[in-house]
Amino acid sequence: MAWQRPMAGSDLPEPLRATDGLRPEAAPEEIFTRDTITKRMPKILDSVLLKMPSDFKIPPVLEGVKRLQEEMRSDAQLKLLQSSSSRVGADSWNPHLSEFIERGYLEAQL
Repeated sequence: MAWQRPMAGSDLPEPLRATDGLRPEAAPEEIFTRDTITKRMPKILDSVLLKMPSDFKIPPVLEGVKRLQEEMRSDAQLKLLQSSSSRVGADSWNPHLSEFIERGYLEAQL
């Protein structure tokens, strides 16, 4: 089955950007997008750390997750993945990430 654009023939709205949530007149969905990046996703990572098997709770992993949380909260510039581990899959992900590298977490969008 071929992919079809929803509501063919009509224009889709602009994608949500978390930076839009900064405007005083921001719509609820724009604020939700910003809160998802800066609050909800870091909190989800806290629960991942709590439930992570102890074998994985080694300093490089814990430090990496904490750094990722801080990058999301502070709208840091996105970076390419540096790991050569097949678990990370940097070779597969980096081509997709490369178009977002000049942007921060709140600006990047599909």
